[in-house]
Amino acid sequence: MRLVEVSFEVGNKVGGIHTVLASKSRLMVSLFKPYLAVGYYDPRKSPREFVEETPPDTMMPAIEAAEAAGAEVHYGSWLVPGKPKAVLINPGKVLERLNDIKYHYWEWYGVDSLRADDWFNVPVAWGYAAGIFLEKLLRGDPGSVAIFHEWLSGAALLYLRKHAPEIPTIFHTHATMLGRVLANSGYDLYSMIDSGSGNPDELAYKHSIEAKHLMEKASAQNVHVFTTVSEVTAREAEFILGRKPDLVLPNGLDMQIIPPMEELSYLHVQNEKKINEFVLGYFSPYYNIDVDKTLYFFFSGRYDVRVKGIDVLIDALALLNERLKKEGSPKNLVFFFFVAREGYRVNPEVLENLSAFRAIEDYLDSYLPNFRERLLRAIATGETPDHHVFDEHFTYDVRRLILTLKQRKGGFAPISTHMTSPDDFLVRRLREVGLNNAADDPVKVIYYPAYLSPGDGLLGLSYYDMVVGTHLGVFPSYYEPWGYTPLETAAWGVPAITTDVAGFGQFILREYGEFARRSAISVLPRRGVPDPEFVRQLADVMHWFLTMPRRERLERKIEAKHMAKKADWEELIHAYVTAAERALHLARS
Repeated sequence: MRLVEVSFEVGNKVGGIHTVLASKSRLMVSLFKPYLAVGYYDPRKSPREFVEETPPDTMMPAIEAAEAAGAEVHYGSWLVPGKPKAVLINPGKVLERLNDIKYHYWEWYGVDSLRADDWFNVPVAWGYAAGIFLEKLLRGDPGSVAIFHEWLSGAALLYLRKHAPEIPTIFHTHATMLGRVLANSGYDLYSMIDSGSGNPDELAYKHSIEAKHLMEKASAQNVHVFTTVSEVTAREAEFILGRKPDLVLPNGLDMQIIPPMEELSYLHVQNEKKINEFVLGYFSPYYNIDVDKTLYFFFSGRYDVRVKGIDVLIDALALLNERLKKEGSPKNLVFFFFVAREGYRVNPEVLENLSAFRAIEDYLDSYLPNFRERLLRAIATGETPDHHVFDEHFTYDVRRLILTLKQRKGGFAPISTHMTSPDDFLVRRLREVGLNNAADDPVKVIYYPAYLSPGDGLLGLSYYDMVVGTHLGVFPSYYEPWGYTPLETAAWGVPAITTDVAGFGQFILREYGEFARRSAISVLPRRGVPDPEFVRQLADVMHWFLTMPRRERLERKIEAKHMAKKADWEELIHAYVTAAERALHLARS
């Protein structure tokens, strides 16, 4: 069976769908013969993960048809596991006909795009060109199926349904546009779904997203097989898009490319050491921090305050901070918020602090050979090593370096590694709840609004290296159709917290039942739970992890990786075969 998978994020990383596609690519190549990925060509990003090649002769008519319409077509290998063949399309001159194209979708399917912006216009022009390519490529091939991801590829799907309705199609939604907007706007989305209250089309117009919503709705209602990623999103899609998904295709990870637990244990020690050094450099200029009694928790995700649960997480950390103070806990918690923002410059005070600390590290590294030699001589003479091992020059240099490092002693450590804007919710809310990085705060926070990179001059670790070096990932989402971050965290041997309104959280509950309420992947109840009650429960679970004996923490790391294996693509990928077979059957009947 031939499968063509169409997504705006093939060769063009934008968000989580790129992770879905890339993580299963090796298995898709082995399951479908042939397999072709079709995506958007962005000249700024695509060349990093795409190698251009000469297209086969059999594909040339389809390429020429798209190019005749004004598009720019690239064929080659996508540099993800399995290296699948891919066609990346830039709409090019197709954009010059945008008004006519948008009118077609209004005439064919009632997609109102009069108020649409470029984030709608570019995907529509791309999808129109992709539809032309696919019609020419797949017409007359009875064993081919095309699967389309999200509303972004809806224009390609709907073009194909209009011009070649016999070609089997699947529309796979990872979330609904309107559901995400309503969740972020403070609506009680789940009560609306349960009661069926509210008119989705009217709400889409109210929030000025009618073009994307109607493209998504038309795609769901006009495809052979409609699928989604989780049961929670299936109910949402039925309410918002007016069609119940035919199948649920859960997301997974290719566990074969993740190191085994033995290697992860070694990496944890190495990467925790690097985090320790960063934390010492970050806080030591202001006050002492005992990294031997410090654990590292983290959150990572988009800057969606309510959807991702950032608001309740901050409140829970404040509650935890006060509880630890009352208990006189010897433990420290440094909580990292990895939430990338554009336009933020690195805080020069942080750079200066880290530079001072790293100067000490460099000096000690340069002195170690001399120290070793003096120590050996002392031992060889039968003397007990004492202060004579350190020469006067060394003592002077160390004192000077300490004075440089401790020049900010007595102050508050910065909340963020970067210079943030005055209206940044995280910084404002952290200060409002009293998380100011004072010396006597057991809970300290570091807001890191940039993508992690080994060469960033700050933490100096990749994302996965950071994950391995920490002790707990916290993802208290209110709206999460799947949730890759807790799955990835657990797969890399680190316990995680998620919720029962996240697709992955529901998946874990289905696999492990109530055991998952307090386990290495803790699934907290959020549906129908008032925020103050959820905050208390979240603080309780973080306290449980923080005060857990070291031996139990090690056992939880092993347990996390074991639980995550339930979401191995090896176990889940065959759902895509089932969907493709159903689409073939429906197209022929």
